[in-house]
Amino acid sequence: MAESKTRGPIQVHSNNPDEINRALAEIMEILDELSGLRGANIIYDTLKYKDSHGEVLHGFGDVTSA
Repeated sequence: MAESKTRGPIQVHSNNPDEINRALAEIMEILDELSGLRGANIIYDTLKYKDSHGEVLHGFGDVTSA
């Protein structure tokens, strides 16, 4: 399923501090996600470093799948 690239408005229904803090926390979460600080984490099982000739200098895991 495609992920939405836009979000709806953040609504504040009253002027009490809890409601305002909730809206500010939601804004912080969105900004963090847009900055790459939240969201899906990807963990790779292979670490490779290749020199300018394409030769693997060090690594672990399957170094043939580059």
